[in-house]
Amino acid sequence: MDICKLYSSVFLGRELQSGRLAVECETLHDVGKVLERIREFGGQGWLCTTDSRAIVRFSGESGLEGVAGYPICGESFDGKRSLHVQKCGGGWSLAVFSREAAQAETDVVALETLAARDGGGDLRYETYWCMQDTFGNSEVRPLCFRFIGFGKKGEV
Repeated sequence: MDICKLYSSVFLGRELQSGRLAVECETLHDVGKVLERIREFGGQGWLCTTDSRAIVRFSGESGLEGVAGYPICGESFDGKRSLHVQKCGGGWSLAVFSREAAQAETDVVALETLAARDGGGDLRYETYWCMQDTFGNSEVRPLCFRFIGFGKKGEV
């Protein structure tokens, strides 16, 4: 059975691929280490900080020069992996997502494009959908998502 073809009747307008997302998480409490981890990860992404009303977009290390304040949230994509940073409690949660082969025939990744609020182009994401037990019923539900880069303005 081609599950992507079956799902496409429900997920109208979305590109679907067989696969899943794996995640590794850690919590850091030192802002210097958080910024260092973002710089080391590289790639292209965006970052919100306490000292800027604007969202900082970056590509590689050069885009993060001069960034002031504490990170609130951000995402980066290095071509294979995605980094998600979120301020939480007394520290920051860092999650690294990677795309892997499906473990079950119902594991599907949907490609999504969202328009950026600032009009500077689109944000591209992958959402991992899989079979989950919900109060004794099996349902296909989103489990997690990851940033996979910027699209050009008007590009789908």
